[in-house]
Amino acid sequence: MNKFWFFVFAAVLLFAACGEKEKPGPGGKTDSELTGVNKFMRDNLEDWYYWNDALTGSPVPSNSLEFGDFLRASLVDLALARDVEKSGAVTMDGGYRADGSRYIYSRIDRMGITTRASASEQYTYGFGVIVVPYNSSDRLSLLVTWTQPGGPADKAGLKRGMWLDEYNGEYFTRNNLDAFAAHLFSQGSSVLKVADDDGTDYSIPGELTRIDPILHHDVIDTDGGKKVGYLLYNAFEQGTIVADALGEFDLELRDVFGEFKSAGVNELVLDLRYNGGGAVRSSQLLSSLAGDVTERDVFIKMLYNRHTVGANPMVWYFMEEPNSLALDKVYVLVTGETASSSELFVNALRGVGVEVVLVGERTEGKNVGMNLLEFSEGPYRYEFWPITFKNLNAQDFSDYSDGFAPTVQKDELWTLFVAGENGFIYPLGDPRERLLDAALTMIDGGTVSADVYTRGGGGAGAFSLSNPRKGGSRVYESPEAL
Repeated sequence: MNKFWFFVFAAVLLFAACGEKEKPGPGGKTDSELTGVNKFMRDNLEDWYYWNDALTGSPVPSNSLEFGDFLRASLVDLALARDVEKSGAVTMDGGYRADGSRYIYSRIDRMGITTRASASEQYTYGFGVIVVPYNSSDRLSLLVTWTQPGGPADKAGLKRGMWLDEYNGEYFTRNNLDAFAAHLFSQGSSVLKVADDDGTDYSIPGELTRIDPILHHDVIDTDGGKKVGYLLYNAFEQGTIVADALGEFDLELRDVFGEFKSAGVNELVLDLRYNGGGAVRSSQLLSSLAGDVTERDVFIKMLYNRHTVGANPMVWYFMEEPNSLALDKVYVLVTGETASSSELFVNALRGVGVEVVLVGERTEGKNVGMNLLEFSEGPYRYEFWPITFKNLNAQDFSDYSDGFAPTVQKDELWTLFVAGENGFIYPLGDPRERLLDAALTMIDGGTVSADVYTRGGGGAGAFSLSNPRKGGSRVYESPEAL
């Protein structure tokens, strides 16, 4: 269930959200007592951080802090900075979880210099979960929401809809959840030991796995005679770059739309419910394959701080794609995990007049992006991803830091906690699955009622562990005992 962290090829590859720039050297402007990776980060924050003006006069953390703690200490307490453009819209690096704790998007990852995986592979356990309180106790249960086909969890027998109750022979609690999350998102090959609610044990090794973001695609014939292309796309992951700044997974994406077009698809349902972002180039490609756009239409404007680029944003255009469905309306399945390049897809198409119908829950609200900066010291290579730009669409709209509201509010787990259907949810891609069923009903002209949350009656907060840097929440009325 690891999030797909992305590699950079050649001089530049931009992620989501990221943009293309020459890699800067240290600015040499920070506390002279800083050394190593901490100095590298602080120097580049003062030059390239989107809110670098907010760093002026802020305390420089102690060089004794571990690199991750140093980064957090540098940024987490900064006052919300007014945007560098004249609109005055507030943006921020990260946000707040349901429990009030603060998270930031900017991050730094440490890798062994000699253990770099290819762009198409990573060490992963290959599954995602939702964490749910167990009655009123400290116990937790974890609901498996997806597995990577052919990945370690899939091969071990984990399936969507299974409940996990134990980690390393102990019940899940708030006390061991952090250790589990750290294990889950590690890049090593150690074995993850969990047990389901029937007491069945699963030993899942972290394996170097081919990470294909296209988890499922199909052509669905609706009762109303529509031919719908359905694509479950879990990350804007490019894979190994092949040509024209496109990767092997980008070319697979292009082929999928070729299949859709050959099959006569006239509607599209794009499932981005667990897609936390990735390469801007892949978002540009997907938008171009889906919408009625041309290569003369603006896809995105990347606005950097004035110190690094100046007042004029960097402009990207849509791509001319022979396999494009050229649709004037697209349906997208979303949750609180839908972020970054996924939201960029929505904003970009809406910016040129393509209607984007969102089915699900409010998205994350990441309207800012990162550049990759690298630093090597001793046996380690560090990948530093500071927030460096904000994105705007063709109409200069960027004010979605609180996420995009769904067109129709639907909760994929509603039947587990409200309708009382014995804890059953359909597989992703099954036309009976709640979010997909709602989209198909709308495509056929039917009416879909919204899920209405109530906050009384001992509601339980559930949150995702597909993204270790945030946690959305749901509040249900009278949840079942799990």
